[in-house]
Amino acid sequence: MTDSTSNPSDEATQNAALQKAVIVGIQVDQDPRVLDEAVRFARLLNAPLVVAHVDVTRFVTYEDPDGYVHSAPIDINFDAGAAEFEAVEAAAATQLRDRDITWTARQLVGDPALAI
Repeated sequence: MTDSTSNPSDEATQNAALQKAVIVGIQVDQDPRVLDEAVRFARLLNAPLVVAHVDVTRFVTYEDPDGYVHSAPIDINFDAGAAEFEAVEAAAATQLRDRDITWTARQLVGDPALAI
């Protein structure tokens, strides 16, 4: 999630549609079998799939009461996370193109264990 995300009401609507989703953490150039297994579980559970990428170059500064997360880069001159997310999203779109599954990609920030 970055500072240029959609407005909170759009996200609330999207989040409601993702109730009980299967969440899979993906990194750039990760083995495609990880996403294949996530798709398998989403189909078994009849649930949507969330492809999550965690930008470890940013950290959460604070979270609004409505859940909107504000973040800042660790290094002011470094923004590799945005490019990595675009690569992850493009790879997921290619891999999931011919599959009949509801999915979305989300960018999270900070420590992957806490973000996911």
